[in-house]
Amino acid sequence: MPEDVVEGGRRRLKPGAIPVLFAWNNYNLPVTRPSVWQRTQRQEEDEGEVPIDASVALCHDYDSRPEPAFMDLAYEKIHAQQQVIIELQRRLEEVSLGQKFGLERYKTSDEDIRFYTRFASYRHFNAFWLHQVEPVSRRIVRVGQSSSTTVPDETADPPRRPNRCLPLIDELFLFLVYLSLGLKESDLADRFNVHQSTVS
Repeated sequence: MPEDVVEGGRRRLKPGAIPVLFAWNNYNLPVTRPSVWQRTQRQEEDEGEVPIDASVALCHDYDSRPEPAFMDLAYEKIHAQQQVIIELQRRLEEVSLGQKFGLERYKTSDEDIRFYTRFASYRHFNAFWLHQVEPVSRRIVRVGQSSSTTVPDETADPPRRPNRCLPLIDELFLFLVYLSLGLKESDLADRFNVHQSTVS
């Protein structure tokens, strides 16, 4: 630059001056490019965009909430899926019931009840169960279970009832099938899906 040259006598540069004019750049200064910050500001002013700080705040708005319509659509979708699950569970119960041999499978058919139990109908069988068997079911003593004639201690814990492979009403049904048809224990065990010793 001319102001960086010391005139008088021998031409020299001032201390701290940096030569920038050379023959290879035709002794012209290069056009200074605006900084990234200047270019960004100019672009925002030209396009009418929001300042950088505001755009960053919008990008990171963690307090924003979805529109109500989106929530309604999500709720409807979840509700529809729940209905599908309920329907599939119902079908699964029907298939499982059709494969299971027990009273629940035949209670809608009086003909089958007569064949397997010799009761006239399910209504007669159920009346026998409700009035004769179920009221005394807690006093049933099973094989291998000790029976005591002593007076029970009221402070003691009640005796633990043994775990059953079948509901008690199905045990009655199994016994009646055995009496009515005379099936072998292995056959009954296979039908009711229990071990042969349980049938015995």
